[in-house]
Order: sequence, then structure tokens, then C-alpha cells
Amino acid sequence: MNTGNQRRRLACIACTRRKVKCDKEIPCKNCIRRGVQHLCSRNEKPGDTSQGPARESTILSSSAPTEVRESRDEQASMDEGAPSRDSSAPPAVVEDCASILEFLAWGRRKNPDYKTVASPELHGARRRGSCVGDISQAPAAPGPWYEGVISPIPYLQILLPERTQLYELAAYHENCILWYTGSYDAPLFREQLDNFYSKGRGVIENDNVKLQWTALLFAVIATSLSCAPRNIAIRWGFQSREQDTLSKEWYKAVMTCLNTAEYMANHSIYAVEAIATLTLPGQLLGFSNNQNVLLSSAVRIGQSLGLHRLGKDITVSEADVSNVERGRRVWCQLCQQDWYNIPFSESYSINPLYTSTSKPINCHDSDMKPQPDTVPTRISLPRFKYEIARLMPGLQDGIRTSNTSYTKFEQVMKYDRLMRNLSTEKRPSFLSSSEPLDESWPAFVPWARRAATISTAHKMIMIHRAFLGQSFLNPAFAVTRKTCIAAAKTILKEERCAAKQSREHEDEGPVLWIYHAFAVAASIVLSLDLLHRKRSDPEYSEHRQMVQDGIEILRNYDNSAIAIRGVRLLSALLVRTRKPELPSAKLLKHRSEGYQTRKTILHANARSFWMSQPS
Repeated sequence: MNTGNQRRRLACIACTRRKVKCDKEIPCKNCIRRGVQHLCSRNEKPGDTSQGPARESTILSSSAPTEVRESRDEQASMDEGAPSRDSSAPPAVVEDCASILEFLAWGRRKNPDYKTVASPELHGARRRGSCVGDISQAPAAPGPWYEGVISPIPYLQILLPERTQLYELAAYHENCILWYTGSYDAPLFREQLDNFYSKGRGVIENDNVKLQWTALLFAVIATSLSCAPRNIAIRWGFQSREQDTLSKEWYKAVMTCLNTAEYMANHSIYAVEAIATLTLPGQLLGFSNNQNVLLSSAVRIGQSLGLHRLGKDITVSEADVSNVERGRRVWCQLCQQDWYNIPFSESYSINPLYTSTSKPINCHDSDMKPQPDTVPTRISLPRFKYEIARLMPGLQDGIRTSNTSYTKFEQVMKYDRLMRNLSTEKRPSFLSSSEPLDESWPAFVPWARRAATISTAHKMIMIHRAFLGQSFLNPAFAVTRKTCIAAAKTILKEERCAAKQSREHEDEGPVLWIYHAFAVAASIVLSLDLLHRKRSDPEYSEHRQMVQDGIEILRNYDNSAIAIRGVRLLSALLVRTRKPELPSAKLLKHRSEGYQTRKTILHANARSFWMSQPS
């Protein structure tokens, strides 16, 4: 006769992982109802039930928030046909847990179950219309908010702020935000804005006003209002409630303009510029899924306009230089967004082999004359980030064409060296914190330094992400663990310094979504490290404190969907690092003793009750 922990488990693997009652048939009713009956199986090997998955999987436990548990359930449904494996061969959910958790903070899915996504009504745990990562504070997906109205134009018109406010929003974007994206031509936009009021009289429904340009207008002011610190928005006349509301409504107005203008059929560079500009508010406000699809459409429109063929060999007149640079800048931004997404989607839309567009010229908008890389311009940081982004397709191709972990890791180390060389030797000197600030430099240089430091550190984590989960279990990948921890510390230290400066000085710099998203990513790395580190280790207290600091920093951004999700996610992870893990055998004994104790108490109470009754 078998003892308790050696007894053969009759429940199927999927129900065991999902912690639901199983009818102990193969296939069981739960798997049949979910359409995965072909994956239903049980672990026939006695004793395996006591082993459990590797320790990372414990972070996706019942103590985590709803979105974390739903992601665990979805991922388990993809792997439920395979038996549990030990720490030397972690399951896919363990190998990719960092990406899964980071995507949850963004409000997006990583490796979703197709049946669950295609038929959410079959998944009882999912609320109608919700998605993994959604939280009650997050905005609803943009839709036809003008439903029931014949034309959306009147609603677009009443969304516009006063002329003075609109000019302040446009100026803030040009001076304080455009250095990060370089997604549109600022002098041309200013000229067109003047024409909007002089020739169009500030009326959207005017023959002189193009709807796709209006989409760019709403994208510019939506970005300014969502990224501006509270004190700046109040200076413009927008209180906190109105800042949050109008940021989302202006984001939706961009799509309303594009759809009304039938942008997918009538291709225009204004649509491409509007979508590229929307990247900042889209991620910040919680429209990450929507923005990802919009960027794909912008890539196709840009290709139809020939933005991917603006190489150095094309001959243009001096008058057309600004137009060519306009195309190069917005295409540069699209390439960055597509290639930076590779470690998450494991694919890319823009193939470097088939795009000949050269990097934008480092020049001032006033004269469009080339400047040395040591001279800071509004396009300097996008040029530097473009060089980093170009590494990602090669890394993905190298990993996918390798067949063993050894050769795949060789590719990771190759691009690790390339990334280190870029971030040190080829980084413009004014973006280095060791370089003294020059009074003649633009005001955005300190903000660009901060963004460059945080972004390059995060890209080191991205390069090693494929082996991050294994690095906590296999000493062969110790360099990945060391690299990612160092990068995570760099991000959180930079975030902490930025938060301190913001409190002590009224910094007018924009609140970029990367500050929240990358702080979450860094905290996830340190949380995973805590799960695999002894409490007696000197680094344990340091890493735990840094995660707590990251949570406190994120709490200050109540208008950021990523920050709100991140706080809930990281708080759940921090709880798991605080609780010591019980071995499975002891856990079963602990549960059994608890059950017997409750049973004894119930029997004693019942006996006392009946004994007290009159005969």
C-alpha cells in the first residue's frame, strides 16, 4: 500500500495545474469543455506529484492578482499535454515568465491560448470584453464613442481646447517631447497649425482642413497632455481629472479622424506620423494592444508611400531635403517600435534586408545642415536608439537558426558584445552622464541622458531574455543572470534619482512610458532573483529594497495604466518572495493536519451542542 505522497494521482495534469476539481476520467470534462481533450493526460509516475514545477512557477500562484492567475491558466493550457519537468528542463512558462509578467503590466498577452482568445465565452474565468492584464482602473478599448451620431465631426470639434491652450500643448511637444521620437516635422506642423486658424478658422469641417492632418493634431496634443507633469498641466488650465479624461478622448479622436478619412485606403504620411506619435500616450494610457495593431498598419502605409526606400543614393534638390528627412524620421521611429518588440512577439514586420532608408541626418530643423554626432539636436537620441534597434532582427534570426542551447547562447553573447560597444564607444558624448552639461545645449539633454541610460540597460535585458529563466537554474547561463541584475539595478537607480529630482525641483521634463514599463521589467528581474537567492545572501536585502523602491516610485503615477498594473503585479511577487516555500511532502502533511484539526473542532462543537439540549 502506497503512502500519502507516493499515491498515484488520478487527476489530469491540466486540472492539477489549474487547481480545479477533476472527474479523474481521461479525457476529463474540464478539458473537453475547454476544447483541449487531446492534451488531457495524467502523470503516471508515482512521486512526481511531490516535485512540482520549478520555483518560478510559484510566482503565478493564487496570491497573485487576477490578471496573473489568468495568464498562468492560459499558459498552462498550452503546455498541459506535457508532464511536469524538473528544474533542469523548465517548462515554457518558466523559461518565458519574465516576458509574460512584463506583458501583463502592459496589458498585453504573451503566447495566449488560441481557443480562449477566439472564444472568450468558453472561458468561464474571463469577464466579458476583458483581456489579460486589464484592471478596473484601465480605460476601455477605443471604439465608436460617437455611436448614434451621423457624423463624428461635431464631437471632434468640441474636443479641441482653446487656441491658446492648443498652441501651448504643441509648443511643449516640440520642445520637451519630440527629442524622444522625432516622429513629425515640427516647423511644417507649426505652419500648418497657423493655417488651421487663419485659413480654416479653427473649424475641422472646413475644406482647407484634412482629417488625417487633424489626426496628427490630436496625436500631438494627446501626447503633450498625457506626458506632461501635473504641475505643467495645471499651468495650462487642466486639472487632474480633466487631464486624464482628455488624454484618453484625444487618443480616441485620432482613430476617429483616421477611420473617417479612410486612412487604410487613402494613404498619407500624416496618418503614419499620427500613429508613430501616438506610441507615447498609447502605452501610457493602457492602449498597448490597440497601438501595436496601429503600428502594423502604419508600416504598410509607409511602405506603400516608399518610406522604406529613402537611401543615401537618392538625389534630391535642396528644397526637398526637409521632405526626405521627414520620411526618414518617421520611418526610423516605426523601425524602432517594430524591432524593439521582437523579444516579446518573436517576429518582426520590417525586414532590414528590404529597407534601404538611411538613418536621419543629425541636423537642426532651422537649416537642415548635417552636424557632427557630438552636437545635440532634436533627432540625436532617435538616431542612437535606431542603431540599437537594428541589433534585434539579427539576434532573433541567429537564435531561430540555431539548434542547441549552446549555439543560441553564442548568439546572445555576440549581440551582448555589440550592444556594449554601442552603449559605450558609439554613444554620443552629450548623452553620457560623465560629460559636463553645456549651457548652450538644448534643455532636453538631461532628459535624453536619462532616457538613453534606462533604455540601453533595458535592451541588455532584452538581449538576454531568452535565457533569463534558465539563468536562475543553470550555472552555464550565470552571465545572463549577472548581466540582467546589473541592468535592472541601473534602471531602478536612475528611476530613483529622477524621482528625487522631480520632488526637489519642479522638473518640466515629460513623463515617458518607458520610465514605468522598464521599472516594472527591472523589478521583475530582481523579484525572480529573490526567489532563487538565500535570505542570508548579502544581495537579498538590497534587491528586495530596490523592488520596494520601484513599487513606491510607480505608486506616484496614478495616471499611468502601466504603473497601476505594475504596482499590483510587483506587490504580488514581493509577497511570494517573503513566504518560505514548503516542500511538497510537508505541504501535503500540513494540509492534512489542518483538515483533521478542523474536522475535530467541528465534531466537538456538534457534540457540545447536542449535549446542551434538553432531553
